[in-house]
Parts: sequence; structure tokens; C-alpha cells
Amino acid sequence: MCWTGTLDDYKIAYKDVHVFKVLYKEVNERNETIYYAPLTGFQYELNKLYGTKELELIKSIQYKKNGKVTIEEGLHAFSFKCKPNIIYIPLKTCKINEYLFLFEKNYISVLSAYEEMEGDFELILLECIIPKGAKYYENEEGEIVSNYLIVTDKKINI
Repeated sequence: MCWTGTLDDYKIAYKDVHVFKVLYKEVNERNETIYYAPLTGFQYELNKLYGTKELELIKSIQYKKNGKVTIEEGLHAFSFKCKPNIIYIPLKTCKINEYLFLFEKNYISVLSAYEEMEGDFELILLECIIPKGAKYYENEEGEIVSNYLIVTDKKINI
């Protein structure tokens, strides 16, 4: 996943910042619950602190004109200024990990198109914490990338 914003979007968490993350929840054949990121497949343990290297900014070709930068690696989440909504679109032609984030006036829709899967599977939103002292960027749509993140076990009901 790639975050896009400006250098002005940089922040330091002076206290814990509560955000949310979109994850797949699956119960495997051993009856274990697994949480993983839809795009990368990265598996998360709940209530564990995750860290990444320094957030690397990449200036776009048009940087001098529009000031846009991107961050390709980091821990992605969304601000609660986005109102979350999940819409499932079951289509036989789609693969499991196809989904889009649509931003419109701080409203996020997660469109999930999936094939039938074996086991118990759902797309969920979990509250996360950017811990005090972490560095993060938040763009105007409420998309966040941070160098530290804790995915909690608190499900966000929508």
C-alpha cells in the first residue's frame, strides 16, 4: 500500500493516537483466528507493538508543482475522522484481495470482492494505537502511515 500526502502532514504522537485498520479475520483448519492485511498478506498478532524502519519519503515527479510525496513502506491505518463502511461485492471473477478505498468528504468505503473461501472469513475494522513518541503522517483523507502501531482486539462495529 502506498501513502500519498505532503511534507506538512508530518506529526509526532505526543500521546497515544487512536486509529483503525482494515484486516481480514480468518479461522483456519486448526480453529486458530488469524488477522492479516488484505494487500500485503502480513499477519498481525493482536495487542503487539509493531515497528518499522524510518519512514522514507519519495518525492513525486511533480513535487515542485504539487508538493506531493509518497511513503511505500510503513504501518498503515485510518483516522477516525473517516466514517468507515464495508460493502461486500461477491463476484466470481474477483480474487480474494481485490478491494478499494474510496474517499469522499472523510468517508471511507471498503469494497471487498472475494471468491468463496474455505473456513470462516470476514473483513473487519480493528482499533489501533499509534503510541506516544511515534512518527506518523496523516493526509487530508485521514489515511495514516506510522513507524509504530499496535493493533488492538477492539472491533469497530459499523
